[in-house]
Amino acid sequence: MTALIRLVPQESVGREEIELHASRNGWTLIDAGPQDGTLFEQIWVPADLEAGIHWVEDDLFKVDYIAVEGPDRERAVASLRAELPLHTAASLAEAGSQSIDALIKALRMLGIQYKDQPVDADALDLLRRALADPEPIVRRTALLAAALLDWPELEAPLEHASLHDDDAVVRDEAAETLDILRDRIERATPPR
Repeated sequence: MTALIRLVPQESVGREEIELHASRNGWTLIDAGPQDGTLFEQIWVPADLEAGIHWVEDDLFKVDYIAVEGPDRERAVASLRAELPLHTAASLAEAGSQSIDALIKALRMLGIQYKDQPVDADALDLLRRALADPEPIVRRTALLAAALLDWPELEAPLEHASLHDDDAVVRDEAAETLDILRDRIERATPPR
């Protein structure tokens, strides 16, 4: 099974805009509705691509996003990026610079967008800065985002937080996140 590519839209894009975009592009809606109480999802299939395009409203993470799957997912992603205002690591960092609440939201979006993706230097930098933020809630949200990622580059900052953070809850959560990361890395490493 191919990994999903997740894209987080900027604030101007919501369910109505995605539905209009799908209609304008001739996508066929194949499924819609609540999935498990924490997600609302609509799934479309474009006529010209072998791809499924999902609109997901994740109430647990409080993030709406687009997930793309299928053999033509890269082409579908390129098309979506060209036609819709979608976040990048740089735009997430900029959005997060406005306030603590904005930073917390940007970190949740970052975790969703970069799940199952290779390390992104700008996203990694934002996580590292958030793990050193003076506010424990920001550090805890950075840990939540880091728990979704498989980036070995997070091992050192997570270990540092697990040993040296001023807040005991942050230290404990950093240790748990580090265990999750190490387990994923170990499972992804082929045996010798």
